[in-house]
Amino acid sequence: MYIASVSGGKDSAAMALHLKEQGIEFSSVFLNTGWEADETYEYIRGPLTDAIGPIQFLTPAIKIREEDQDLIAELEELLGFESAFIRLCVRNGYFPRKMNRMCTTKLKLETMRRHLRSVEDEPVNCVGIRREEGGKRASAEEYEWMDYFDCQVWRPIVRWTEQQVIDIHHKHGLLPNPLYLDFATRVGCYPCIFSR
Repeated sequence: MYIASVSGGKDSAAMALHLKEQGIEFSSVFLNTGWEADETYEYIRGPLTDAIGPIQFLTPAIKIREEDQDLIAELEELLGFESAFIRLCVRNGYFPRKMNRMCTTKLKLETMRRHLRSVEDEPVNCVGIRREEGGKRASAEEYEWMDYFDCQVWRPIVRWTEQQVIDIHHKHGLLPNPLYLDFATRVGCYPCIFSR
């Protein structure tokens, strides 16, 4: 069973469009940190769902200490929704740091691992990573077994250029996440101290 991890970004959207074009049956999941821009949530629930089909929101369950309940309730009331990110920061007593990105580990990786392990058929985790993005991604393999997830990871667009990503959006009449059209070079948790 192919599981497509979609983030609301252009690359994961391109990957899902590519899978659809190839006639590959897949289910899409969004790792909901509770700390995304409103535009991203609207994009995922609207245009992206319209283009690729249903997207399951996977929201991590963060245990709340009794002494933190009032503070979390106050913060989430200000936000207008429940936020796993806020709960994690309050529980830990700090925001993510360069050397401790507990948000990625706790809110994304662990959540995806639990989901993949709950799938009855042998899952394949499909991710929209491209070598052209640079950094660690520059040496990414198309197929890789990951012990952490206990499954195969497939990067269908690992060799693609940014122009190919743009082209498949145009081909399917899908505009990118509006944040790209405003100012962002990447989308994801927002605001993030690591974002550009």
